[in-house]
Amino acid sequence: MSLTTTTVRAAVLGLLFVVVPPGVRAQTSPCGSDTISIDIPEYPNSEGVVLIPPSQQNSYRKQIVQSDDATLRLTITEDPDNPSDPELRPDSTTLEVQYNALSVPRGYDLILKKGVDRDGTSATDDDDRNALQYKLECVDPTIANTVYYHVLKIQILDGNDNAPQFQGEPYQITVTELTPVGITVYSSISTTDLDNGNNKLVKYNINTASTSHFTNNSVFMLPSEDSAFVVLRQPLDYEAMVNQAGSGLLAVYRMNITATDQAQEFTPLSNWAYLNITITDGDDLGPKFIYDTCPSTPFKSCVRPKYSASITSGDTLGSLPVLPIPRLTDPTQTVPIRVRDGDSLNAVIQCSIAYTVPAGYENRFTVTTSSSAGGEYQCNVRVSTAINRADVPSLDVVIQARELTPNSYSEEAVITLDITPRNQNARSLSTNSGAFQGYILENSAVGTLVSNDTGLRGPLRLLVSDLDVSANDPPGNYEITLSPVIGFQVDAFGYIQFVQGILDYETRQQYTFEAVVRELDTNERRSSTASLTINVLDDNDNAPSVTTGLLQTSVPEGDYSGGVGQFLVRVSADDADSGVYGQLDYTILTVFPTASTNIFSIDNNGGVILQGVVVAGDSFTLQTQVSDRGTPNQRTNVAVIVDVTPVGNQPPQFTANNYTIYVSEAVPVQSSLWNIPASDPEGDALTYSIDNAVPQANAFDTLSDSLGNQILRNIITLNREQVDTHTLILSVADNGGNRTSATVTVIVLDVNDNSPRFNPTEYMFDIDENQNSGTSVGQVSATDADRQNTPFSSISYSIQPVSNDFQVDMSNGQITSRRPFDYEMQKNFTFTVLATDGGGNIGVAWVIVRVRDLQDTVPYATDEITPSNMSFPHTTMPTTSSRPSEEDRSVVGAIVGAVIGVLAAIAVIIIITVICLRSRKEADVPVNEMVTRPTGRADSGTFVLRDTTEVNVGIQLHAFVGSSTKNGVSQRPSSQTDDNYEFADVGSTENSASQRPSRETDDNYDIAYEASIQQDQLEPAASTTDPIYTEILDDQVVDNYDRPQMYENTRDHHDYTDLKSQ
Repeated sequence: MSLTTTTVRAAVLGLLFVVVPPGVRAQTSPCGSDTISIDIPEYPNSEGVVLIPPSQQNSYRKQIVQSDDATLRLTITEDPDNPSDPELRPDSTTLEVQYNALSVPRGYDLILKKGVDRDGTSATDDDDRNALQYKLECVDPTIANTVYYHVLKIQILDGNDNAPQFQGEPYQITVTELTPVGITVYSSISTTDLDNGNNKLVKYNINTASTSHFTNNSVFMLPSEDSAFVVLRQPLDYEAMVNQAGSGLLAVYRMNITATDQAQEFTPLSNWAYLNITITDGDDLGPKFIYDTCPSTPFKSCVRPKYSASITSGDTLGSLPVLPIPRLTDPTQTVPIRVRDGDSLNAVIQCSIAYTVPAGYENRFTVTTSSSAGGEYQCNVRVSTAINRADVPSLDVVIQARELTPNSYSEEAVITLDITPRNQNARSLSTNSGAFQGYILENSAVGTLVSNDTGLRGPLRLLVSDLDVSANDPPGNYEITLSPVIGFQVDAFGYIQFVQGILDYETRQQYTFEAVVRELDTNERRSSTASLTINVLDDNDNAPSVTTGLLQTSVPEGDYSGGVGQFLVRVSADDADSGVYGQLDYTILTVFPTASTNIFSIDNNGGVILQGVVVAGDSFTLQTQVSDRGTPNQRTNVAVIVDVTPVGNQPPQFTANNYTIYVSEAVPVQSSLWNIPASDPEGDALTYSIDNAVPQANAFDTLSDSLGNQILRNIITLNREQVDTHTLILSVADNGGNRTSATVTVIVLDVNDNSPRFNPTEYMFDIDENQNSGTSVGQVSATDADRQNTPFSSISYSIQPVSNDFQVDMSNGQITSRRPFDYEMQKNFTFTVLATDGGGNIGVAWVIVRVRDLQDTVPYATDEITPSNMSFPHTTMPTTSSRPSEEDRSVVGAIVGAVIGVLAAIAVIIIITVICLRSRKEADVPVNEMVTRPTGRADSGTFVLRDTTEVNVGIQLHAFVGSSTKNGVSQRPSSQTDDNYEFADVGSTENSASQRPSRETDDNYDIAYEASIQQDQLEPAASTTDPIYTEILDDQVVDNYDRPQMYENTRDHHDYTDLKSQ
């Protein structure tokens, strides 16, 4: 905002308004010069005036007065000569002056609290806010009645917070492909920028848009980056664009025009816009001939179009049928001569005969032009005057197609016309050797030519002749085929070529074919045949074959130097080749030891002869060779080992002195474990024995099997856990008493034949009620007798079935709780722990956990106790599935005795009560008449009266410690059935078993009564599931111990029931 004339004049004159007290000399203002100027950046991306967050205000803080005096009073007020905007009045919401003792140098800082947008909203400078001006009052308290006035100018600096904006979008234009290079094709691109200075200056760049089918970086350019004038720099080609894009609608250059400001102190900002330049077709191409096989280039669709045709000498035709060059898939298929405009403008085309080669035959032909759909035209050529072969055997007819346009472009095609003789004779076959015999070497590679002699000096060629064709005539088109089609074929030059399979003289020596020559370019398609034989020649392709590469023999010691010597062994060989290739020669290459070379020889049949003295213990190795007589020859080596044996009887021999064998402990008794490797030099029968066995005798023996092999077998069941290594002294003796021994170590390998075992198999643990989850309960432990530190002996523990109450550490068997327990809800838990080894074998332990009662419930009473509603105390005993100890039984006995006494007293009270009640009622009151009785809740043996319910009076009384039964099955109290149920109560009996009342009958049920008391009706009730079932019967306590069934793969099912009387 511009300054007023008064403000400018005041700033220029530097007026200083000071109020000076009388008698005090005027002084310089402590706030500095008359005009104070500071620069503060504009608030970015704001429109108008906005409040600056306190966290950002330090960026808009500048020192206005440098001073070490912190007592100055600085006040900013409105400049009357240059009033500010209403939004920027100098109040505390806009400006604040603070003394900054930490700055260097110290002084007073101005904080601008309102952000200012310098740029305005239009592209002109009219609404820009470049500066703010206020009046600063400076007061020094040490100088009375003195105020210094200053002009405060705040220059708002541009922050380059606006990117260039394109005007007049979208940008698009259509130009013809004939547009000259260097022409400006588009100049309507412009931008604006609200910033100032370099931040407002814009430079332009052009590049290909990602959605464009074509790269335009080399086609168009911007001559200057200061302006967005788009200039063509390369020629345009509409046809090439259509070929690439597939449609004329896509012949569009799509480019990005980027505008970037020239900010130097800030990050330059950019914007971009699309420019679409659509290219249209122009008349720049002539006609083009059309057929499928015409050669093409990226620049032309049909290059040098050619056709061929033929007519018989002296004939005239109507329309001349032509064949395209190259031929179509069907080489006999003719095509029309089609032509169209090379552009998409579909210009009119006219055909004519341009000339002939040789010249002078133009008037023998006529041509007409006809149009067809899609802008195509057809050139129809006719032979109007007969041509004799004697005059010219062939000629080229040049057809010209011309556009009827101002440019008058034209294109030519050539028809090569053959003047053929009249066909009266078939072609015949002959060979270049005079005979239809060919030769080829076996194992020849595919592609080898058949030769015309056995020396393979030249290829055999089939020659074709035709009596209808003179020496100067072209050979015409024909084909030569062989029948049957097997392994050979004739190429285009008449040579016979091996093309498939393997030639093997030893398998097949000769191939016979029928060679057929057939015309391809005549209507008659005449043919003739000849018989052809191809002989396969033998080659030295097989090396001598032997039955074995190693021969071993022995000879008794002695002198064999006289006569013809001693025959040792024959090297037998054969050769599949014929002639000299199959004739074999035998030689000895080396003898070891070399000093004995001269005592061995080999005859022409491969017999190895010894002529010399040899002694027992000598051993000779001969390297012999069998070779054929080919050039080069094929060779095979055979090693011959000759051992010299003593004349007398020699002891048996093992192959080694010590043997180690590995045997699984799971092998059945009398299994064949090992073939004993012993032999006798003289081949005598041998006797085997085990002289010593440590640590276990009579565990093994020897036996001859059905094949005559002597085997070692086990005659007991091997158990690695008892003996893991056996050491045997094995002896063998011949008939002469010669004896040899060897040590055999039998190592027994472990199998998973042992299951984990718990010791003991039953555990009982105690845990206090209300303990946190994770409390240790106890630890179980199992061992496995299989080999230690192997998977067979590794043990993992688990609870089955999975429990929500307890968990076990799978590695060490430590059992911990999974929740707190309430003695009043459940007093004991029973479950099984499985120990599983790495082989899947399982051991089982039975675990009982008893919950110990704590004093955690306060007794309370809800009703007055009267003789008519008095409840009967009763108690429970802890339950366990393990056999109770002597101490436990004594305690149980004491408790049961007390219970019997209490129950007897209760029975007397009940009888008296019944008598009293009957005396008060009429005589016809039923025995089972209901009366009320108190009920309550017991906690830790204390019975609490609660409310009343109806019961049957004076019947048989059963007291059960632990549970009630139904159908002979114990019914454990459940918190889901009775929230206040604590003791195992006697219910009504059914099927000789106690029945607990359902919840629908009595939620607070404690003790059940039946109609009459008859001692002889008391029946013992058996418990099959609860650990302990106690019944008062004839002053005896019967404890039934029932253990759960174990897993079948660990032990048989057992049902242990012990009865003990106390």
